[in-house]
Amino acid sequence: MGKKVHLYVDGASRGNPGPAAIGVVILSEDGKRLKEIARYIGKATNNVAEYKAFVAGLKEALNLGANQVVVHTDSELLVKQISGEYRVKNPQLRPLHEKVKDLLSKFSSYQVNRVEREENQEADALANKALDMTEASIFYEMGIKSHFDAAHFLRNYTGKCAHLHGHTWEVEVVFAGKELGENEILFDFGEAKRILNEVLEKLDHKYLNEIPPFDKLSPTAENLARFIYEEMEGKLPTRVSIREVKVWESPSSWTSYKKVTSW
Repeated sequence: MGKKVHLYVDGASRGNPGPAAIGVVILSEDGKRLKEIARYIGKATNNVAEYKAFVAGLKEALNLGANQVVVHTDSELLVKQISGEYRVKNPQLRPLHEKVKDLLSKFSSYQVNRVEREENQEADALANKALDMTEASIFYEMGIKSHFDAAHFLRNYTGKCAHLHGHTWEVEVVFAGKELGENEILFDFGEAKRILNEVLEKLDHKYLNEIPPFDKLSPTAENLARFIYEEMEGKLPTRVSIREVKVWESPSSWTSYKKVTSW
């Protein structure tokens, strides 16, 4: 009789059209989980996502050696278009519809069943998981640079830097955010530079070991990067965060301080 699988498929779009993903669960005839798919597909409508989930699931079922398939979906449109009850009028869906029909023809037998959303929760959860993970990694970034001159020595250090010496420190700050402001920019460069230079003014042409917190904390490049980060952090718009502060002690040497942002 060959190998028979059950295929649960779902697509999700946030915005319709908007960021979209697919979720697929493939089970053996006796209910053993054979494969899961959770994949971001870019910007798409719900219907395109549903079709792409169907395509991905059928391809994987064939890869698993199945020659019989029972497809479960909560999309009434998809079921009725595959059965021929509804015509495919949307030009975006036509090539996907043709692809599904072509893949189904490769099985010796198939069924396409509409199920209630509650019966398709696992595929839905996979699609939304892919969306959540992808959206967490999508954001805008911008950066600025400035510099300051100061003298210091390093405490608890053996080497030349244990003696008083000076540097011109280059400072680079990278900002990040998921949303633009009303003016369609993440953060005004001029305002960002003003905030950074306001912080650097506290350090510029100073003997760092005599000013807080470096009267107690060693003024290493690492601690300077953290100090600049924390001094700037509370002065930013709520939609913007600092992704990284990088301090260059020389043209070939730098260190950075950053925090992992959870969007």
